[in-house]
Amino acid sequence: MGVWHGSWDGNQIWVDTDVKEQYNYVGQRGMKRKDGYDKVSGKAVYTRDVKLPGMLYAKYLTSPYANAKILSIDTTAAQAYPGVRYILTYEDPQILELKLATRTIPTFYLGNRAYYYGQTVGAIVVADTEQIADEAVKLLDVEWEELSFILDEVEAAQPGATLVDENQENNSIPYGYSATRHVQGDVEAALAAAEHTVNFNAKKAMTYGADVECVSCLIKWEGKLECWFHTQCPGRWRQSLAAFFEVPLNNVIVHSVYQGSQWGQWNWTTSQYNTLPAITGILAKRTGRPVKVLFSRQENFLAGEMDCSTQSGTIGFKSDGTITAVKSTTYFANMGLGPFEHFVENSRIPNLNIYGPINRVNKPPMGAIRCEQSINSYQFCIVNDYVASELNMDPTEVALKNDGTEGKDMAYLSQFKLAHGFPDRDSLKECIDLGKADFGWDSKWHEPGARKLPNGRMHGISFTWDHEWQDCCGDSSIGIAINKDGSVSLMAQVSDIGVNHRSACCQIAAEEMGIPYEKIAFLNKAHETVTFELEPPEGSAAFTALGWAVKRAAMQAKASLLEFVCSEFETSSGWGGHPRLTRYPAFFPGKSPEDLDIKDGVIYEVANPENKKTVAEVAARTGFGGLSAGSSGHAPGVFVWQFLAQPAKADSTCNFYHHWMCRQGNFLEVEVDTETGEVFVTNAMPVNDVGKAISPEAVEGQQYGGVYWAFTRGMLEEYIWDPLTGVQLNPNYLDYRVAGIKDVAWDKINCRIVESGLGFGPYGSCGVGEVPGTQLPWNLGQAIYNAIGKRIEDYPITPDKVLKALGKG
Repeated sequence: MGVWHGSWDGNQIWVDTDVKEQYNYVGQRGMKRKDGYDKVSGKAVYTRDVKLPGMLYAKYLTSPYANAKILSIDTTAAQAYPGVRYILTYEDPQILELKLATRTIPTFYLGNRAYYYGQTVGAIVVADTEQIADEAVKLLDVEWEELSFILDEVEAAQPGATLVDENQENNSIPYGYSATRHVQGDVEAALAAAEHTVNFNAKKAMTYGADVECVSCLIKWEGKLECWFHTQCPGRWRQSLAAFFEVPLNNVIVHSVYQGSQWGQWNWTTSQYNTLPAITGILAKRTGRPVKVLFSRQENFLAGEMDCSTQSGTIGFKSDGTITAVKSTTYFANMGLGPFEHFVENSRIPNLNIYGPINRVNKPPMGAIRCEQSINSYQFCIVNDYVASELNMDPTEVALKNDGTEGKDMAYLSQFKLAHGFPDRDSLKECIDLGKADFGWDSKWHEPGARKLPNGRMHGISFTWDHEWQDCCGDSSIGIAINKDGSVSLMAQVSDIGVNHRSACCQIAAEEMGIPYEKIAFLNKAHETVTFELEPPEGSAAFTALGWAVKRAAMQAKASLLEFVCSEFETSSGWGGHPRLTRYPAFFPGKSPEDLDIKDGVIYEVANPENKKTVAEVAARTGFGGLSAGSSGHAPGVFVWQFLAQPAKADSTCNFYHHWMCRQGNFLEVEVDTETGEVFVTNAMPVNDVGKAISPEAVEGQQYGGVYWAFTRGMLEEYIWDPLTGVQLNPNYLDYRVAGIKDVAWDKINCRIVESGLGFGPYGSCGVGEVPGTQLPWNLGQAIYNAIGKRIEDYPITPDKVLKALGKG
């Protein structure tokens, strides 16, 4: 394990240089999931499952208009409805303090201003049951002023466009994640000098998170404030609640129960309900009862993925496939990211001029739902595939030709790897070689529209590539204790979002401590005073931070234990008020920690393995948590904690002090029915270099899930609005199309893992959680093009769009 200083700004970042070929627990298959029984037995408790004695229910008023202002609310009839306990409105002084800190549309929480259909606004009703609260909301007498609305992100950018917010001069959002232009080199000169140029246009509809569990929040006040919240970041909400209600942190408990889907930390902080716990806390404090706020399925459609956009651009390239320039403009609705980052992080393209303006529209806030890198990845895929198509060149060759970082080639990246203790491996080539061989790429590749199958369908294949995003920023802390029976407890608070991180943390601890995996438990408790927090649990970004905290703590615990068994120790024994101190000899007298090791829960002398003691023997004798039979004394036990902070990127212009070195390649095979426009996926092969798969089954689970999201995101999902009223027409699972289990041919998904050790996480690992579901949707458009010879860059690609491209629509 080593530490290096980045050559750009001197920030520190951890790099694991102590990587082995073989591990006892890390990377092993067949490890029993720590949360497996809870989930398959139905015993797992989710936020919406929690019920407390005397609990009340709260429901919001929602806007029936796309853009409107509340002039007044009369709560008389609703307040008189039997079972209604309290009504909070936008006029309340404490609510007026809750201004929206968002990057999208300015508003108040529970304010009198609605900017999109379905926005929670105006009032919230507290009642004995959820049904009573629903009925009482209908009795609120609201006087609305309906305003003009605008839905299209390109229209919203034009001079004189309808204003979403009448207090602003235009719809432009000058702040946020990438209302920006990235310029690198001289694009105009490069395009003028290019051997070839090609233009592209693309459009992506707004999509929903498709949560299994709808939003909810429960708070009770009984001396302390206790909160159960549908959130990915319990530690951050603990701090926010303490600050808002001006109570000490040790009087705030945020419980981390299971989460029925979460899509990235900061999507929830940009959507309307990011002060939902504060509002719930106000209601609980005023009613003197536990209060639970519940969103219905329709209300849960209040936020969307930040890939709603319209794109256009020009690509310059050479006859050998070398891309020399990319110029593009991408109009985003309410929020957007990039889409320049992947060109910078992931290629040697020297000339870029990529603009990403964000404009307000009367649609819900956008956030990082199922990954904010969507359009970054989409445009990167488009550019590579268009170049390959124009040259009739194998897209895998175009990929290898343009791989690099920050405009620099692979030779530069090789120097970087070697200088910082990484192996000099070509991740993309390894992914391509493995994928091509297992997919049968060379035998299947053909020109667009050139292969008709015996069943009458057109055959198509595609390849897309990108890096594995492994944002190593974030801070994490964890405590480890060795118990008196030799078992180990990992203590930290973290939200479970289904990525098997608890098991992976236990695998790391088992590996580093030499204690069997079965004897290690992850205690996910809401500590009342001191909370160890494995933050940030942000999908692909998480494990490079929290994994390091676990590894360092486990190494420290092992070192402390070995030091302890080499020393004399003193403990108390005796009964009642007559304890006595007794000095005991060292378990390994005359030895130093360097002479010893631990394996399978046994401490042994390396030079003489027969000289050994089990960890359980040591723990029982010394009283880690209590002495063995007949003793009431306690000796100092082994307890350690570790905090680790991985720094973020150097600055917002993508001048990193570290580079992404792990790559992915995605291979797809489809059949297209030219009579119906239906697309059938017959082979999907994500190949992900994860550096090191801590839990291979968990990696494959993310790959399988990503392929599923790719199909449903790329061919089915989209919000639909009435153009005359701005009302959303499909905020439900009857009309919003999401693939069911029978809609995906699971036997056609073939996952592959590459382990190069080029990640910034422990053992050279990096993230995989968001990647397949973000990359693979764009394979669909390229594969359909290869099948029918017609471009469709308007997602989702539905049968009617296929027929239209064929001239049959």
